[in-house]
Amino acid sequence: PGDINEDGKVNLRDVIRLNQFVAGWNVKVNEGAKDVNGDGKVNLRDVIRLNQYVAGWDVNIY
Repeated sequence: PGDINEDGKVNLRDVIRLNQFVAGWNVKVNEGAKDVNGDGKVNLRDVIRLNQYVAGWDVNIY
């Protein structure tokens, strides 16, 4: 989970790519990694959670 750009790492590049996807940009994303908060939707809440995870906050991604 969280490896949005499928490069084998979860980092700020994934946060940026997920943000672009949520904003409606035509970008390639890892379909199985988008819903990082596990609520069944892909939206800004997922971008925020992924950003928190990358920043080292004590949060889980699913």
